Amino acid sequence: MIRKNFAPLSHTAFQALQRFSIVTEWLYYRPITWDRPMWQPRRTPRNKLTTWYFLSLIVSSIAIHFVFTLIRQILSYQKDPDISILMGIFLILAGAGYTVAVSVIFTEIFKIDEFRVMLKFLRKFEALSAQPSDLFGLFLHGFILAVITSPLTCCSVPILAPTIDPTYLWFRNASFLSTNFKTMLRALIMFVSMLHACSELFWFSIIASNVTVILNGCLKIGKSWQKQTKFIASSQLISSLKRYRQLQIFNSVVNQVFSYILPVAVSLTFLCMVLMGYFLIKMTPIVPYTITFLVGSVFATIFCLGQGMLPKMAEGAEKFEMSAVKRGTVRICKEKF
Repeated sequence: MIRKNFAPLSHTAFQALQRFSIVTEWLYYRPITWDRPMWQPRRTPRNKLTTWYFLSLIVSSIAIHFVFTLIRQILSYQKDPDISILMGIFLILAGAGYTVAVSVIFTEIFKIDEFRVMLKFLRKFEALSAQPSDLFGLFLHGFILAVITSPLTCCSVPILAPTIDPTYLWFRNASFLSTNFKTMLRALIMFVSMLHACSELFWFSIIASNVTVILNGCLKIGKSWQKQTKFIASSQLISSLKRYRQLQIFNSVVNQVFSYILPVAVSLTFLCMVLMGYFLIKMTPIVPYTITFLVGSVFATIFCLGQGMLPKMAEGAEKFEMSAVKRGTVRICKEKF
């Protein structure tokens, strides 16, 4: 029997970021760690980031190798006979995913202060857009489960389809190793690298979603006060201008952080969507169902994330437009101050 005072757990977009951070920080330290009592972002000391840097080196090395293999296959006259069309598709998908993860990693290294300031602003403004029963927030909570299930699914590919997985190219000439040992080693490398890559990709996706939702919520509140009355008290005007200045700084920091990641992510994501659609239509009968499920899950995740974020971004751009009353108010304020 359900108690009368029972209340379901809320699942906002920012709570998805908090709970995702709890899970990933339990695995290993990240460059930015959340202070649990106050939930403020803190820089992690370098001596605690050995695991993170080691995994980042593995992901970067795999990304470079996959991209180099693709370029060599495109430019060389004599193609590698072991790289089939199916392996080529997996090579492009894996190379694109690892490349986006590397762009997030390098941005996290060289833009660590901007990341921390951006997360502080997210914490400051998250109450303005908090909705306990947010469907988009519930979708973002699915990344918590995906950060564990995705590496487990990927590491099964060398076992179920040994000649399809791109890691087959690494150990094909290592005849001194047994087949079972090479398969387990490939599965282990895939699990470790995919765990770190998915952690970086999902972490950035949740942050980008929170930025979109919070900016949209702040603009919605700022849009409402101009419809209420044409006469505004001085204290309300100063408070609104203070918030406007904070949002201006927040937007500037967001642009600095996203400028390195979004061009790479958008172009490669579009390429992956086309290839995954082709894979699901043409290649499903000839590959194991686990691989089809993996590709279909990634395709559905990217599609749902785009469907959730793009309308909010368009709605936020529409709210940036200023009415004649608001433009006059800002002009008067500039003359006074």
